[in-house]
Amino acid sequence: MAASRIRPNSLLPSAVAAALVVFGIGVAHADSNDDDFVQKVNNSGVAGAPDDLIRVAHQVCEGLDGGNTPDAIRDALASQLGLRPDRAAIFVAFSASHYCPKYGNLQFKTGS
Repeated sequence: MAASRIRPNSLLPSAVAAALVVFGIGVAHADSNDDDFVQKVNNSGVAGAPDDLIRVAHQVCEGLDGGNTPDAIRDALASQLGLRPDRAAIFVAFSASHYCPKYGNLQFKTGS
């Protein structure tokens, strides 16, 4: 089973992208939370440069902050980044647990 790969120039669909714009988030130095996130994401079958994975994870949190549902973000990641829906859901869940834990245990309403 090949790992899905997140690429730096991938963009989310415009309906979600506006809510997922990150203003000034840089990932110059990884910390233990970043390392744990990247390891878990890689182990789930999603690959990419650590900075890209972390950047997209922060965009997931921005999307949740902007009122997007976990389902909408999962579907955007699956569609635009070519991830399987189940892997996109795992990525969204890991993003929330590592970078915006205020969202707790995300629930997806439709198939993942």
